Amino acid sequence: MEFVLGEETATVAEGGSVAVPPGLPHAFGAAPGVGADLLAVLTPEQERYDVHVVAMAAP
Repeated sequence: MEFVLGEETATVAEGGSVAVPPGLPHAFGAAPGVGADLLAVLTPEQERYDVHVVAMAAP
């Protein structure tokens, strides 16, 4: 999956994760040519949002 976190872009493989601080502009989607599923764990009381890539497969 590809994540845009503020002004940075990160590519995360299956089993990887990203922590997004509250208020940070962000977006995400499957990388070009790859399908993906993800699990988003929203935990604002911990002052971050955790996103876990749980599966990826070619379309």
